[in-house]
Amino acid sequence: MTGLEKFLFDLWGYVVIDDVLTQEEIDAANEATDHHTELIANREPGLSHDSDKLKAEKGRGEFRKNPLTFDNPWCIPFRRMLTHPRIIDIFNEILGRGFRLDHGPGLIQMEQGTEGHWLHGGMAFDPSQYQRLN
Repeated sequence: MTGLEKFLFDLWGYVVIDDVLTQEEIDAANEATDHHTELIANREPGLSHDSDKLKAEKGRGEFRKNPLTFDNPWCIPFRRMLTHPRIIDIFNEILGRGFRLDHGPGLIQMEQGTEGHWLHGGMAFDPSQYQRLN
């Protein structure tokens, strides 16, 4: 990670890395999600909390199954994302070598008119929920 990326991660709790996935990787992930549309359930709105700018009439769609457990070959794009050459060094930097996934990732779908939502930990500062990188 660059010094700027480390600073922004420490400040915001996330870092944006542009152009990570190739068009082929995006297409494979889109095919996998299109193949599993029956697994999408829409939430009731409410994730926008008190934010007028994030409010909308429609809640986001959430897959009821962990994409890492989709049947082969549909799971492959999501499994590759966890060890993608463009991000693995960042994971090692932030999480330490030998990191583990402690629970399955979620997969959400948002369309035009879907409410926005806060990132995890974005509603209130709770020091027990954060780790500071030195």
